[in-house]
Amino acid sequence: MSAKIIGVEQDQQFSDDDKDQKVDINSLDYDSLAEIFMLLSIPERIDMEKVCVKWKGACQRAWYDTKKYKCESSIERSYNNQHINLSLYMDFSESYETTTDKVLYTIFSTCKNLKHLDIARGPYDVAKIPLKKWINLQNLQYLAIPCIITPDLASTIVQYCKNLKGLRIHSLHQIMNDAALKKLTELENLECLSLLGCVILKEESIIAISNNCKKLKRLDIPSGSIYDDPPSSPSVFDEISKLQYLEHLNLYSVRSLKKSTIIAIANNCKNLKSLEIADCKAITEKALVALTKLENLQKLDVSFLDITDSFISKLKGLKELDCAHCKKLTEAGIIQFIKNNPDLEEISVDEILGCNEVPFAVLDELSKLQYLEHLNLCGLLNLRSGTITAIANNCKYLKSLRIRGCSPITETALVALTELENLEKLDVSFLDITDSFISKLKGLKAFQCTHCKKLTNDGIIQLIKNNPDLKRIDVRCIDNITYNDLVNAANQAVKNRTNGVILHIKISIPLTIQASETIIKSQWLVVE
Repeated sequence: MSAKIIGVEQDQQFSDDDKDQKVDINSLDYDSLAEIFMLLSIPERIDMEKVCVKWKGACQRAWYDTKKYKCESSIERSYNNQHINLSLYMDFSESYETTTDKVLYTIFSTCKNLKHLDIARGPYDVAKIPLKKWINLQNLQYLAIPCIITPDLASTIVQYCKNLKGLRIHSLHQIMNDAALKKLTELENLECLSLLGCVILKEESIIAISNNCKKLKRLDIPSGSIYDDPPSSPSVFDEISKLQYLEHLNLYSVRSLKKSTIIAIANNCKNLKSLEIADCKAITEKALVALTKLENLQKLDVSFLDITDSFISKLKGLKELDCAHCKKLTEAGIIQFIKNNPDLEEISVDEILGCNEVPFAVLDELSKLQYLEHLNLCGLLNLRSGTITAIANNCKYLKSLRIRGCSPITETALVALTELENLEKLDVSFLDITDSFISKLKGLKAFQCTHCKKLTNDGIIQLIKNNPDLKRIDVRCIDNITYNDLVNAANQAVKNRTNGVILHIKISIPLTIQASETIIKSQWLVVE
């Protein structure tokens, strides 16, 4: 939006002679201007400050009331300043780096009411922000940053962000600074700590987290390891069991994890709802049986572990189980598990049994799970149309369904899926579907239809029109589609969206993506 005069219709009844009458935006007070500027993207808001003194003051009020900011490689606008995404499609060029650093500097300088700051990895450097600017983020409750945490930065965060409840660090250096991490454990209100990026920790860091972060409800250290591996103390991870309020624990692929840790967690962390210990190969099935004592456990990831039917048949009360590549599991064990856990919300059959054909008895049991929300049946060559119909009839809470490459399914059976009122994500790639089917779909937020050869521009555009909340659609490798025309039609279809939802169309054709830059006039469309 250029910095030209913006007109706002008067909030009153007009006669036929003056229905086009407008009000000069400069006649509005500061609060009204601030409400308008809140709807602008961040770079546009920065540009607005250059117009005049009054607009600068109004923009500063808009910044001051910002509550949540998420910086990522997408283009979104803020509504009521509850959620703002960086309005840049990042290509990692120097000019984008300069602009993005400027946006971050503006956020740190002006958003004094900010409660949620989420900065994804990208062409910017949080370390460039002067430490003294952190004083403006004293109301911050959640922080996610990709950077190397130094002791000085850690001390600054602890000093100014005393209300911080959630902290996610994507380390750009594999070895986490021990002094910095131990300093961060002084955040007394911390409830969520995520250390991402295959971090290497010292034993003292694990002990500091366990001793100091008493309120911690979530701890993520996926692919983490100890600096001296194997650790000098085999039970250093046992210290985690001291966190008695822990509800979510992610120790994915922590090779140093021993059976003693699992037993200690099962005995002490009685509030645990989610546990991810995939690829922790040192854990024995005998130790895993202790987890059956956790009455609140709802989600369990034991992928790549050496487990048998004997273990999973003891599991009850789960809503999600991931046991991909557990080679010893059989049809009988899976069926018993499904029967013991009627409230299952998510399951992936192709990964559980690791084959292209799943026994019909297993599929029949799956179709009876009335609380199922997420189901992955990709690549099953024996999936029958009757199973799809049964799923549509019984699984009324289903939100996500992946049936890519399940070639035996007919379009007639797929039409039954249109009765699923909660369905938001659907993957029908490689299936023999037509415009007639997809034009019946409504309420979707994500749709994948790659290699669906019979689809045309008309069908895709009708789908976009029927699904105003659609965020992503994958239309790669469809011969009947003329992609330049599709982009042009999609631009028209989304230009009047008022829900703030941006549509991302994935085509993966460099020339068309480049050409789309001149075609797209709507702020609600991105071609990838």
